[in-house]
Amino acid sequence: MNYLDRVPRLLMWIYNWGDNVAWAIKIGLVVIGGAMYLFGPKDEEDAPEEGSPKEPTEE
Repeated sequence: MNYLDRVPRLLMWIYNWGDNVAWAIKIGLVVIGGAMYLFGPKDEEDAPEEGSPKEPTEE
């Protein structure tokens, strides 16, 4: 967004050290976010949890 002159205020401070450092910080944030997404807990709503009682079935 720097090329369009539309950098959010929250990220403006990273440009104090130059463009290369700013790019490194932005790429690092994307990599960390991707890692958090990949290694985060999986939501498995369909699978019953171990040790939980099974729902009674209608016969």
